[in-house]
Amino acid sequence: IRHLVFFFDPVPGWVAALQSLGVVAGYVLPASLLYIFVWRFAVERRKYVSYYNLFLTLMLLAVSVTGLLLRHTLRVDLVGIKEFIISVLVFRPVAELPGNWLFLVHFILVLVVVPALPSHIFTAPVTLLEARRREEERPLHEG
Repeated sequence: IRHLVFFFDPVPGWVAALQSLGVVAGYVLPASLLYIFVWRFAVERRKYVSYYNLFLTLMLLAVSVTGLLLRHTLRVDLVGIKEFIISVLVFRPVAELPGNWLFLVHFILVLVVVPALPSHIFTAPVTLLEARRREEERPLHEG
């Protein structure tokens, strides 16, 4: 929600009103992703967790952590980033990328995650149903 500021010029009032919700989400997302990552290794049924699933969890965690680092430690030129993002969206990219290396890492991570999420979201229910079916077919006591 907070990132909508970079896509509008001028910023609509409803986007500005939702900024505090975006701040809260910025802290909840990495905490919940870290919990999911730890839980996946603590649960006994690890064979149902795919490497692709772990990859997406780690990528989302990396995006959220780099976002928090950009907000709190390495400040960036927000005006320059907004100009860059708007110029990319109108297919007239500016020659200069914003100079912060952490912003570039964050931006590249987002470019990797965004195409991967839709395919994962549409196939996840089928994968869960298949895992449940295999679990039900397995006998309780072998031998």
